[in-house]
Amino acid sequence: MNAVLWWLQGFLCCAYLVHAAVHAFPPAALRRRLAAENRPRLRLTANVTEALGAAGLVLPGLLGVATWLTPVSAAGLFLLMCGAMAFHVSRREHAPATLPAVLAVGLAFLAYERGIAHPLN
Repeated sequence: MNAVLWWLQGFLCCAYLVHAAVHAFPPAALRRRLAAENRPRLRLTANVTEALGAAGLVLPGLLGVATWLTPVSAAGLFLLMCGAMAFHVSRREHAPATLPAVLAVGLAFLAYERGIAHPLN
């Protein structure tokens, strides 16, 4: 189970780092679309939160320091994904709300497993 959880942590970390990087340094076409659709502060806050949360998924376990941060990071990213789902559904964008829903399930599982069932020691 530990190997599965480490794989999930690595996958989620990479997914959030790539998403944050694409939104922090978007290509021209995406930059215009993001500028028209989102508020800059909201996007910046989400990007910073995703990057810090991604680091919190793997660094505590790799370094063996403050391992309690891994389930906290997973729970925080879970809440961020709930907000992303609400954002997309409120705009009647049901297909884009699917990915945050899938990620939220993985994050909830990871938060439970690393927080209660199989914590990092």
